[in-house]
Amino acid sequence: MMKRLFLWLTFGFPLGVQGAFDVQFTPEGPVMQKTETKGSSFTPVEGLVMVPVTDLRRNPSSVLAEAALQRPYAVDPNQETQLLFGESVLILEVKGHWARVEAPDQAEFTHAGRWQGYPGWVLKETLMAHPSNFYPSAVVISRYGRVRQSKKHSSFSMELPMGSRVGVIYTEKEWVRIQGPQGEMGWMKEHDVRLDRAAPKKGAEVREAVLAAARQFIGEPYYWGGRTGHRKKSSIPSGVDCSGLVNLAYRSVALNAPRDAHEQFLLARPLEKAVALQSGDLVFLAKKSTPNQMVHVMVFEKKETLIEAVHEFNRVRRVSFKKKLGVAQKDLQSGQGVGDFVVRFGTFLE
Repeated sequence: MMKRLFLWLTFGFPLGVQGAFDVQFTPEGPVMQKTETKGSSFTPVEGLVMVPVTDLRRNPSSVLAEAALQRPYAVDPNQETQLLFGESVLILEVKGHWARVEAPDQAEFTHAGRWQGYPGWVLKETLMAHPSNFYPSAVVISRYGRVRQSKKHSSFSMELPMGSRVGVIYTEKEWVRIQGPQGEMGWMKEHDVRLDRAAPKKGAEVREAVLAAARQFIGEPYYWGGRTGHRKKSSIPSGVDCSGLVNLAYRSVALNAPRDAHEQFLLARPLEKAVALQSGDLVFLAKKSTPNQMVHVMVFEKKETLIEAVHEFNRVRRVSFKKKLGVAQKDLQSGQGVGDFVVRFGTFLE
């Protein structure tokens, strides 16, 4: 049943699916049912993120300004994840300057013991009601894609991070005319966006596309709850954590992998041996004291190499199995102990 749930969540939900949901199991398979907010007079509203990136917080309080100056970034327990331009939310409550939301593009299980959109608080000024005439049809696949008012390079307007959702009005040679929730925005280079219908579906092409996305972050700083490329002069911390890197890499090929490492493990098809891994598959670590709770995830690149966002080294890096785990790839099996951890393997790409 878990495999069926994975297939349904990852491949059955198009990017941009709206609304908080529960999964109800039936003889015919899992069925999505929208949840309702109880004990509140506020009617839930389907919304969209209208800024390049905004933080989703455990409680309604902003990231401290001085946090962006720290190196390495301190772990902020109030930081849950980040929401990207054009990403769907269900607005459940408004409280002062803050809105309590669920983010269905980032499936999550641990908070409530059920599958739901990632819950938290976001500044309401970064959201808008979902307009009826906005149909996102493409995703930004560059670490940051530039939007220009005209096709002149000097007409720079704004930058959208990888994973942002836009609508494509038409293409013209190497340019794409795009729109956002508030209407037409301008032009982007064609290589910075990928139409959903053009996303690779299987085989080596999709695996290479996942790796191409992950490789763009190598050398960048680790940021707990981060889901964007690093901005050197940003007023807020920027970067990715381990599962944020995986989420973005899969989002670039129009697949909604869950947000956190444990949820990614829950929905991945298990692999028994490391030699069964193919490019773009995932390697998970759990502490030996809690072997069924994944705390880290890495992307398998090719024989003997992994890509990971790792807190203790404060960066996204390429690393070998031997250096990371002390054991060569050919000698590893799922459930094997490696130092203080247990290693497991999984795939989203079949």
